[in-house]
Amino acid sequence: MERSLQVSSSNNAPRTLEREKEALRIFIGSPGVEQLSGITPVLMEDYKARMLKGVSARTVSIEVGAVKTMLNRTVELGLIPTNPIASVQKIKGPSRKGCGCI
Repeated sequence: MERSLQVSSSNNAPRTLEREKEALRIFIGSPGVEQLSGITPVLMEDYKARMLKGVSARTVSIEVGAVKTMLNRTVELGLIPTNPIASVQKIKGPSRKGCGCI
């Protein structure tokens, strides 16, 4: 992950890098996730469910996206063969159509 973060720091805005680091810190600290090889779609789904108890669906989707992006970058660097959570979907929120927004 460190190598992936180095690449991210040279290709992304500082705020994006911080969001990725924070999402990884929270997810990697989750029960059952001690290292990259331990990441599974089931663990990510459990993580999403736990996070939804305390934060908005949008926040959880952003964090899941950050972890997926970091794992995709790790695949591109040849550090892992595939993204173990590539099949995990974003949380579907309410449609903005007809929300009365101006």
